[in-house]
Amino acid sequence: MPLTYALAKRASTPATASGEPLDPYTDWDTSEGAAYSEISRLGAVRPEVVSARHVLNLDPMARDVRVETLGRDGQNREPFDKAGGKARVISRLPVPPSSIPLSPPKSDGTQGGAHVLHDGANPANMVITAIIDTAINPFNTRFRVPSPDGSIRGARCDYIWAQAAKSDPMSPVPFGRAWIRKDLEAEMGRSAEDEALWMTHLGLISDTTSEFGASRLSLGHGTHVLDAAAGYDPDVGDRARDHRIIAVELPELVTADTSGSALYGVVLCGLRYIFDRAEQICIAASRPVPLVLNFSFGLGAGPHDGTHPIEAAFRRMLADYVERIETLFPKRHDDASVKADIVLPAGNRRLAQGHAMSDRVDAKTSSTILNLSWKTQPADHSSNYLEVWAPLGAHISKVALQPPGGGQELIWTIPKGRMPHSIDITLNDAVIGRMNVDHPYANDKDPGACRTVRLLIALAGTENYDGAPMCEPGPWQVSVAADGLSKGQSLHAWVQRDDQALGFVTRGRPSYLDEAPYEGSRRLPQGETRATDPGDDGAIIRRAATLNGLATRPRDGVIEDRIHIIGGIYGEFDEALHLQGKEAPYSALGEGAKTKCYVHDPNAHRASDRSIDRWGQFAAGMQSGAVRAMNGTSVAAPIYSREILARD
Repeated sequence: MPLTYALAKRASTPATASGEPLDPYTDWDTSEGAAYSEISRLGAVRPEVVSARHVLNLDPMARDVRVETLGRDGQNREPFDKAGGKARVISRLPVPPSSIPLSPPKSDGTQGGAHVLHDGANPANMVITAIIDTAINPFNTRFRVPSPDGSIRGARCDYIWAQAAKSDPMSPVPFGRAWIRKDLEAEMGRSAEDEALWMTHLGLISDTTSEFGASRLSLGHGTHVLDAAAGYDPDVGDRARDHRIIAVELPELVTADTSGSALYGVVLCGLRYIFDRAEQICIAASRPVPLVLNFSFGLGAGPHDGTHPIEAAFRRMLADYVERIETLFPKRHDDASVKADIVLPAGNRRLAQGHAMSDRVDAKTSSTILNLSWKTQPADHSSNYLEVWAPLGAHISKVALQPPGGGQELIWTIPKGRMPHSIDITLNDAVIGRMNVDHPYANDKDPGACRTVRLLIALAGTENYDGAPMCEPGPWQVSVAADGLSKGQSLHAWVQRDDQALGFVTRGRPSYLDEAPYEGSRRLPQGETRATDPGDDGAIIRRAATLNGLATRPRDGVIEDRIHIIGGIYGEFDEALHLQGKEAPYSALGEGAKTKCYVHDPNAHRASDRSIDRWGQFAAGMQSGAVRAMNGTSVAAPIYSREILARD
């Protein structure tokens, strides 16, 4: 049967029962792309959805976060608070139905009353490490201290929120379940040493599916990262006892999908939880306790101008937290200022061939043109995503696609006016992709907004065992035309990451951009992989501006100076001796040139590998006593987090 590709107009844009549109990732993943969605494939039922816009628009320190969900019958459930207004876009909340309480949680912003300091606390020496991650084992002995009875069953984790745990109406969180230090210590006191059993009782190990489970492996991403940031042997003494921990364990489903489409709600709610609990600790300690929040996660795509909603929330919630603590503890001449920082990884996509840019202007139409060869791989069981971003005030006017094998070119002309616009890509009348043009994140009046108009192309995978429509593997020729760009402005394309997350057999293979000039300059004369753009090879694929899509805002203000982007190096870093290993070639870059819309470089580097030929850094495995290696800038970030608190 001959292959016939075509574009097909959509009858309507899917929306929730309340009429609010789904974001395009969720739209694709819950419709024709569901067969290639890890969340839809691994989830027992259709995932719930969360209004990320409501979380963003509320006072971030408010003790009631509005979360809207769709039940299995497709009807909206009662919001968890009385906040008014409507969200512009709905994104899903990837937790099982058992994690959503049937009635509003009994939230007063605290848990078990006011915070009670741990035994032997010295408020003057206290510091807090907070973490948002997966596969966190708070029972690992690296996070314990001796109890008064001499056993090693004192918990250093004061608060932990298991977002995918079975809900409890008495738990002060909108989904999942939250625990405090005394709950962890009580659980340890109920049985002999059995960390897996304790974690299962608290919902930190998922038992909803047998197909995957990051918390069941010998290496847990969150446990490894937390050990690098805050781990101690339990006999260290007061230094460990006063290093407190607040943890948010993300649902396992959210990291099974590396596109990050389901991160919004869970991360924003996690930030609110951490800052609220840190405030409670400060009140109990009668001083502003230093806080570092480590989030070792990254995205490949996004506007890369600081306006992604998660990146914007980092700045706004951190600023509000600092202001709140300064109000509680007015600075006196003998007081230090409030110490609160967020640490993020630079990302590992410098050599992933995931970024391209062009400022070429068509002489006939005066449109700026970006021509790409986007390769999808065979045996790929996951969807692939390409984002093209145009600057503020521009209009993406035309998109031309040519499928692999030189088939008929598909041309989509996008009218000016109200967005979003979307159109389906079909193969023999079956939908195998979708294009969407929207204005997703930035307000036009945001002084930091640089890239506000997005073209998102979603394609089905190239292999499927369930009979779903598939794409052909190979190069898709993509040509994007945009009007209204000023001199010096460019179109940027970023491929969304699609690598296999730690702990998940996702069966996905990443797509990438390809072109002859890049291939021709891939290696240096001596054979080593080229790690920087030569600038004279004529390539539009860039190693520059490959930074983590959640860590792109220039450090141009007080709050930005509290957010640290950490790259990776081979070998150790010695600040006193100013010794630093060679920069890891995978560690992502900014743009270098400081124009208005530049993507800044990482502001620090730490060891992501022990050396060029010794892979990774050692830290705690999932269970006590285990030591495992893990590499990448997600490992470098917590090393820097630890250093920040060591200075206090």
